[in-house]
Amino acid sequence: MRQKKVIAIVISFLLCINLVSCKKKSAEENEDKKKTLNIYVDIKDKNTLNIIKFLTEEYKKANPKSELKINDVLGGGTNIIEDISKGTEADLVLTSRNTMIELAQKGLLSDMSQQFEKNKISEKYYNIVAAYGRIGEKYYGIGVIPYTVEFFYNTDAINKLGINPPGNIQDALALMKKLNSSNIKVPIVVTEDLDINCALSSIIASNKVKASALDTAYDNNEVYKNIKEMQGIFDDINTAVKETGINKSFFELGNENTLAYLTNGSIPFVISTSYYYNNLKESNIKLIEEFQLGNGMKGNMPVIINALLCMPTNSKNSEDAGKFIKFLLSDETQENIVKKGYISGSKKANAELLGLGESIVKHLSNANDNSIVYIYNLPKKFQKHISGKVDSILAGKYTKNEWQEILNEVY
Repeated sequence: MRQKKVIAIVISFLLCINLVSCKKKSAEENEDKKKTLNIYVDIKDKNTLNIIKFLTEEYKKANPKSELKINDVLGGGTNIIEDISKGTEADLVLTSRNTMIELAQKGLLSDMSQQFEKNKISEKYYNIVAAYGRIGEKYYGIGVIPYTVEFFYNTDAINKLGINPPGNIQDALALMKKLNSSNIKVPIVVTEDLDINCALSSIIASNKVKASALDTAYDNNEVYKNIKEMQGIFDDINTAVKETGINKSFFELGNENTLAYLTNGSIPFVISTSYYYNNLKESNIKLIEEFQLGNGMKGNMPVIINALLCMPTNSKNSEDAGKFIKFLLSDETQENIVKKGYISGSKKANAELLGLGESIVKHLSNANDNSIVYIYNLPKKFQKHISGKVDSILAGKYTKNEWQEILNEVY
């Protein structure tokens, strides 16, 4: 009888050990699961994707115990709004401002105001970084990296043409008129989510249309009809066409090789972005410093931020999401971005840039809400129609009613 009791005690003891072991294993599995951070990447621009890849790899090095999983459809091949609505595993989302607005309107994004305060974004970053993530009074996204749109020129090539270095927008128009008369084309090298016509019109829109007006009217045909300034974009493009004599063949789509041609003097003038700063900083390349308007007012140049970091309302790992945001916004990470040859959205990281970099930073520092590329404040369905109207004006077909025609086509 005593032997049976001993056996029973031993069996009970072994069962307890096994139960504790199972619980411990289950706890460890749950802990491992908690450490998986899922990021949904809905970005198509390869240059921005390169920067995102760099940042995620740096995060993995700094947090070896954390598992970082990027969604399989890198580059935005699926419908993100449907995916997030269905509850796709995503603790963070990298997407455009257009999509951020639509996700927020459907209640699928969390207000990130606490992250803005905790990481002192308004204090440490340029205003444009916060502006891109703001809708009304709330913040739904954090801009990953800004690109200023710039007019770059080769000083030697300009001198050979007998042209004075352009100092402002009016000088740039005079330069384009001279280039056109000499049958010299102007390449445009911007992000892949913008075409030539939308990039050109954004330069005018930044000084014509208030971003807040487009935000308020988002996807509302009746309200859009009352934004008369939108027609002003097309009016000004037509005026520029008349003054310079340029047409649709004057501009051409460039690529990274275009910047090499600019530095060696084969091309005198390029409209591009600060993404290529590292390709240009050691050469005799300058940019137009002042964007003074004809009425004497200071003008805006557009700033592109095509990747915004957002947090879905159904995020299951907000703790690690917060850690990733803190890492992204840290001084060390931003300084590493500058060391890689990019211009950061952080004031401190850019503080020691000189020459061309200092000029770009000045434009970044002066940027405001209206520097948001206006295409990003409109539903994506507008882009091809706007591009088509700009194309028509460059071909000499100006109707004085382009904006209403676009609304008729879209709605």
